[in-house]
Amino acid sequence: MATRAEVIQHIRSYSDVEEFENGMFRILYELEGGRTQNLFIFVEDHLLIMVSPFATIDEITASTAFDFATIFGIAVFNDWYVIRNVSLLADLDEGELVEMAALIASRADEFEEQIGGDDF
Repeated sequence: MATRAEVIQHIRSYSDVEEFENGMFRILYELEGGRTQNLFIFVEDHLLIMVSPFATIDEITASTAFDFATIFGIAVFNDWYVIRNVSLLADLDEGELVEMAALIASRADEFEEQIGGDDF
């Protein structure tokens, strides 16, 4: 996949995707133990940004949130701490998109479970 239009078309091909506006999507992953996890995807001109929340900014301190940082970045999105991954569209392939989305959602849910919630 190389263009924004191709990536958007590919994401739209999945039945469990909710589209908002201008390249913003939400996927609700169903995980083991009846847990669920939201993943938001933003398709920009040259970038694909994926975020998945694991706590609100009122639930934990920034220091605690950043202690969870491993291979993925931690960021603030709205009032949430999220795992964030950014990829170049030009280098993105279909398998990477699917696998990365599932991995980010799964890791965010692990963090959320460690904190003691299942709100996202």
